[in-house]
Amino acid sequence: MAADLHADLDLLGQVREGDQSRETEAPIDLYGQAGAANLWGRSSVDTYFRLERTLGRDDGASDFYAGYARVPNALQVPGLDATLGRQFLSEGPGGAYVADAGLLRISQPGWPVTLSLYGGAPQYFEPTYSTTVISQDETLFGGNMRGKPWQGGQIVVGYQEYARQGHTLRRLISATATQSLRNVIGAPNLYGAVAYDADGSNLDFANAGASFTAPRTRLQLNIGGSYYKPQDQNANRVEANRRNRENTIFEAFSTSEMMQFRAGLAYPLTAAIQLHGDYSFQRYEALQANVDYGHIGSAGLAWLPGGDGLEIVRVDYFVRDSAGGNVNGIDLSYENTVYEGIYFRTEANIAYYEKKSNQRDVPVSTLVAVGYDIRPDLYCELNFEANRNDRFDADLRLGFRIAYRFRTWVPLPGMIEVPS
Repeated sequence: MAADLHADLDLLGQVREGDQSRETEAPIDLYGQAGAANLWGRSSVDTYFRLERTLGRDDGASDFYAGYARVPNALQVPGLDATLGRQFLSEGPGGAYVADAGLLRISQPGWPVTLSLYGGAPQYFEPTYSTTVISQDETLFGGNMRGKPWQGGQIVVGYQEYARQGHTLRRLISATATQSLRNVIGAPNLYGAVAYDADGSNLDFANAGASFTAPRTRLQLNIGGSYYKPQDQNANRVEANRRNRENTIFEAFSTSEMMQFRAGLAYPLTAAIQLHGDYSFQRYEALQANVDYGHIGSAGLAWLPGGDGLEIVRVDYFVRDSAGGNVNGIDLSYENTVYEGIYFRTEANIAYYEKKSNQRDVPVSTLVAVGYDIRPDLYCELNFEANRNDRFDADLRLGFRIAYRFRTWVPLPGMIEVPS
């Protein structure tokens, strides 16, 4: 046997005028995923990272998104899988974390469930759930019991505890269920989840939805709704101690729960034209008795001129409306892969917005890109952007992308060669 060494590298660069300095700058980013599989004991390692350098400003940044080792049959226990390191954890309800953590999964033949235990420290690269003002000394641990799929359905129950600087923010008891009804008209797929915070005695999160295809018409429809209330207090007031806010950003501008509804549909008008539309709505209280509503909608079509997918034309109209203002716009795009190894695409976005502060503008952004597969594992692209907005009358950008895919097999000492 041999180790499987692999890497996916993406180098992206652009020459542009700096938004703040108004001087020419050239940010260059390297995104990478590298790892090795089929190591001793069928173990594997993987990493995800970003390296950035901005020429002209002479500064840079780096992000180590993940780096972990996975060992099946850990501690010589059949069915026990262990993953250790910085990894993506999506074991609990309501979202995923990047955490320096450990994850154990155990499953045995004949068991009706798979058990998982995890724990670690969440890490942040952007202020999504946390900010630099708030301490990021946080811990997360929990476990779940995942039932084996049965009759097109599956149930997962779990527990998750989350703390900041030793102060417990939530103790979630959760359940998730999915069900496919293939023998029912429309073959609907149903899902639902609920999470109760035992620490604050409140319903923290719930969602439910369904998708199905109408018979004969081939109309595809999906609907869903969700409820979210991270605040522990029963009274609708802002938590004064920011350290005790479960969601530091949401609780900075909302004093209540947030409710959302969304729906989407797709209809194949012909073999080459598909129509689609989406709508979502949300409601929350920015201040007590001051309710904010938000609406997002879009409608458009996808057209395959040749009917074979080598050319794709997309046209979308979109609208955004909230207490802060509204936006109306059009997205246009065209993709062409007719000629082997050559990829061409062009995009345009034209919008009109009005803000609550009485600001209004018509921003325009366009892009043209041409790429070529130099080899099966090497792709190169040049692109050009021409934009116009309230900060730049003419924002011109020249960019490139180089994508390299590497894979090889290397025999390792102590590994026994098994005939294929």
